[in-house]
Amino acid sequence: MKNSWNLPVDSKEIISYLKGEVLQATSEKGWYLIEVDGYSIGWGKLAGNAMKNHYAKGLRWVGNFY
Repeated sequence: MKNSWNLPVDSKEIISYLKGEVLQATSEKGWYLIEVDGYSIGWGKLAGNAMKNHYAKGLRWVGNFY
């Protein structure tokens, strides 16, 4: 895999990703495999400084979890 973004398990960005929110990131533009401690959870596309979520809309979390 050329591009991957590995988040630590205690990162608040994981919940944001699962909710379908756009994350802030700086790196080479393109597609990224989103991982949590090495386990893949989905895909994102980095454009500018925004990692746009490509997690299926039907699988996104809704509501408050924290």
